[in-house]
Amino acid sequence: MSTKKSNSRVLINTGILILMSVIFGALTFCGVSKIQSVSKNFQGVTNAPALCFDETHTDEDGYKTLDGAYICDKNGAEASSSAQSLFIYDKLTQYSILRSNDLVVAITTIGSILTVASLLGAVVYLNHNRS
Repeated sequence: MSTKKSNSRVLINTGILILMSVIFGALTFCGVSKIQSVSKNFQGVTNAPALCFDETHTDEDGYKTLDGAYICDKNGAEASSSAQSLFIYDKLTQYSILRSNDLVVAITTIGSILTVASLLGAVVYLNHNRS
């Protein structure tokens, strides 16, 4: 009689591990799809002003710095305040796209690891405790 209880316990625990795997996979998919749908709203600007500078210097540590940097339009003249706002908006949009891509990679990696680990755990647990 105890063998039947033990066998049913093994099946229940294996089912719980498989259910955990499905939940991890679903959460990963939902998180990634939500981030991708939100990141489609980021709109870049094609005619945004650029960053102009006189010359670059390399300091002792090997870092490059710009001398005389300013935001300029296509002609090289200093940009107006509305063009400077457009420049900042464009840079923030690029940064937001990069951060959302980083989040997608992190969520996919962690979710995949948890999904595969719980699936492998279910297979190993069932194989080890099968009578």
